[in-house]
Amino acid sequence: MIQCNTDLPMEPLIPKAKIEKLLEEKKHPEKRGMVNVYICRNCSHRIMFVYFDTGVTPFTMKCSNCGKMTAESCMVSGDQPDSIWYRPNDISELKQIVEDAYKYNENDYKKMSKEQGLSKKEIKEIILRNYIKHYNQGGLFGRARP
Repeated sequence: MIQCNTDLPMEPLIPKAKIEKLLEEKKHPEKRGMVNVYICRNCSHRIMFVYFDTGVTPFTMKCSNCGKMTAESCMVSGDQPDSIWYRPNDISELKQIVEDAYKYNENDYKKMSKEQGLSKKEIKEIILRNYIKHYNQGGLFGRARP
């Protein structure tokens, strides 16, 4: 069960420049411009991203075609991606990503809310806490290519 303690302080968002410096110090490989594709093991749908920033991405993700959490990552070249991996500039942009994620996965979150007795606000807070942690560890977020 996911526990949501709203009395705990929210982890602060580390400035983008500091994260990029930390990634550089860790000798994180430069991936800007490289194409990353997720292929769903359930329906074979492909979701493609290009690295806009250097950082960490998830190994698996929810398939936008069948909705199952079975899309796995691999690097490819030559194809035109649909989306980009990028690092948000500030907390307001990260909060918008939370809103978008909630809308995209609304049925899953409603089920979680019913099963665990969590409000919509508590679920969004859990998502934000997890996203801040991911961001502070050099994590990137996906969005449609501009």
